[in-house]
Amino acid sequence: MNINVESDILKLVNTHPLEDSRKYAKQHGLKHIDVVGVLKSLESANMLKLVQKEEKAWILTEEGQTFATNGRAPCHFLIPQPPSRNT
Repeated sequence: MNINVESDILKLVNTHPLEDSRKYAKQHGLKHIDVVGVLKSLESANMLKLVQKEEKAWILTEEGQTFATNGRAPCHFLIPQPPSRNT
């Protein structure tokens, strides 16, 4: 597997930079850690120069998701409700 991935990465990088190793791994059905291993191997053989990028993401906790969907608990009491219609 690694030989095919190495060859594919070298062919790809020959035409344009590989900007996102996670995206590459996902597109090729590979584990990201395996792709990183191949990239580091190619770098140690002086075939590639790697530049590591830091990526941050913010995700909601379960409580945050509840607030995003329903609003904060005190807001439930302050939001005017339409009058009930008793017929």
